[in-house]
Amino acid sequence: MKFKHTAIACIALLAFAFSACDDDDSNGGITNSYLPLKIGNYWEFVNIPEYPPATYTQRTEVTRVVSFNNNEYFELVNIYKAGDNTSRDTTYYRITSQGYVYTWRKSSTVEENPMRLYADDGDSWKYETGYDTEATITVDEIDDLEVRQTELDDCKSFSYDIEQWADEEYSTVLAPGIGFVKRISGWGISSELVKASINGKEYTF
Repeated sequence: MKFKHTAIACIALLAFAFSACDDDDSNGGITNSYLPLKIGNYWEFVNIPEYPPATYTQRTEVTRVVSFNNNEYFELVNIYKAGDNTSRDTTYYRITSQGYVYTWRKSSTVEENPMRLYADDGDSWKYETGYDTEATITVDEIDDLEVRQTELDDCKSFSYDIEQWADEEYSTVLAPGIGFVKRISGWGISSELVKASINGKEYTF
């Protein structure tokens, strides 16, 4: 039972990432390319490696647009399944015209900035988290990323680290035209995309 709880917590930590974008096309298309957010879009993941007898999966879906804190956000609901256990959480994202992605959770007191869509390979930045600590994000550009035997080009990995903590590191990888494709935790568990529906187009891996 302790192992199942740990695994579910691990999947939750990987959750990623979700955003709200303004209607202005001044974002230059990169926001829709790397983080295509539209009500009804969804991503389905499985964990690698899998841990028998339970199968761990995650589904992330854009459910609606909401307004608070004087901003508009896309609401993304994450549903995690581990065997017979199911849990869920919600993350709100917004994207500025500079391509800065800000996230907010109901349990948090601050917005976080886990992604900058225009960032180049090797770029990094820091921001204050809701834990009174400072997180560092580092960007890696990846060509020929393998996702379940499919190679994807021009991907961007956003790696999260809090220097004072151990084993909290994780990375979120985005692919142009698809969005979330892989999440990798400091515990050695990765989540890979198996199916997505993006703006009416379905992808399977």
